[in-house]
Amino acid sequence: MITAAINKYVYITVSPRIQKNIKLNYSKTELVDKVDDIKHPLIREAMKLTGVKDSIEIHSTAEIPSGTGLGSSGAFAVGLINALYYYMGDIVSKYKLAEDASHIIMDVLKEPCGKQDQYASAFGSLNHLGISTANRVTITPINITHESIMELEKNLMMFYTGFTRSANEILCEQKENAGKDSGEGIFDFYHEIKKIGEASLPCLEKGDLKSFGRWMHTHWKLKRKISKKMTNDDIDKWYSIAMKNGALGGKIIGAGGGGFLLF
Repeated sequence: MITAAINKYVYITVSPRIQKNIKLNYSKTELVDKVDDIKHPLIREAMKLTGVKDSIEIHSTAEIPSGTGLGSSGAFAVGLINALYYYMGDIVSKYKLAEDASHIIMDVLKEPCGKQDQYASAFGSLNHLGISTANRVTITPINITHESIMELEKNLMMFYTGFTRSANEILCEQKENAGKDSGEGIFDFYHEIKKIGEASLPCLEKGDLKSFGRWMHTHWKLKRKISKKMTNDDIDKWYSIAMKNGALGGKIIGAGGGGFLLF
């Protein structure tokens, strides 16, 4: 698959406290005596993983709200783990940051997601991500010229729909649909989407951005068939307006149902 990072950030500040307790500031404020008392699941598990126990204050702010499909949970996890490791005097690789974040989100918290957001956040830029059946990841920078990147940035337009949604709810439905697939084509859609990713890569490497845009449209037509919650009347209306006014292709970013439309 192709992953891309954009210039919107989550900011994590970690500092020591004289007191032995733990103070957290995100959308809420927590003041607890020990790690197990922390309500925020990602912070709690990241502190356990990195070995940070107490006498610490963590602040988090973000340029994009959660539930918008831009991988904010993955970015938050990667940034938090990186800050906590650094606080403990350790500098770890991007690969370890992505794997540790994926372990917490997927294995510990049992979120129905993949590794792509964590790797996109840890490595940045444009990359070709390969995930084997053994869950091993290979990441390769895309061989794209600076001119093509500038042209791509100039022609990509992203719009906030004005509403957020729970990715877990949509992803759980997709997983359930795949689990009970009885030849109705759910897996066929996934295989076709994988082929679209493979076809999009050479478009970027050759600078054929018009074909890349058309593949986005093909992808969206397939993606919206996977779940009834993928889109709604408003999203379909806005997509239609964009296509009638010059867009070559587009999609809802992330699991679907809200967040950002990219054309």
